[in-house]
Amino acid sequence: MTQERICRVLIVDNELEFAAQTASKLTEIRPSLLNHNQLRIELTNNAYFAAERLRLAPVGQPPWDIIISDVYMPFPSGSVAEAVPQTELELGKFSYDEKVWACWQSSYNQAALANEKVDHGGLLIAHTIARRLDAGESMSDLKLILMSECLFGE
Repeated sequence: MTQERICRVLIVDNELEFAAQTASKLTEIRPSLLNHNQLRIELTNNAYFAAERLRLAPVGQPPWDIIISDVYMPFPSGSVAEAVPQTELELGKFSYDEKVWACWQSSYNQAALANEKVDHGGLLIAHTIARRLDAGESMSDLKLILMSECLFGE
């Protein structure tokens, strides 16, 4: 008999609709491909939130097992001129295509949305993980998957 385990997944994309689409696709994966693990999926549109949670996590106990993150994201702040990103978020819900997902949500203004950079997205999360690993700290079996629709062209 296979022991069922929870696999904690965070999907990071400033466009929560895309994050929810990814979450929906994950739920359609054949259970045997996931070693019969149960997925517990959360969404966020703020890579700084994810990076801060990883930075503060106890050694060897990251809050998620898998993070799937968009590479290019805007600075998560009410104003582009603000230098401190919003990292303290309340857990809420995001509805998409008749499904409801646990969600850590920030708001963005139009100026912020026009200024997407790799520094504000998945690479920020990768750098946070790398700093902890370079310091000799365990991140357990945390996996980071970076994705983007902007890797072709300019």
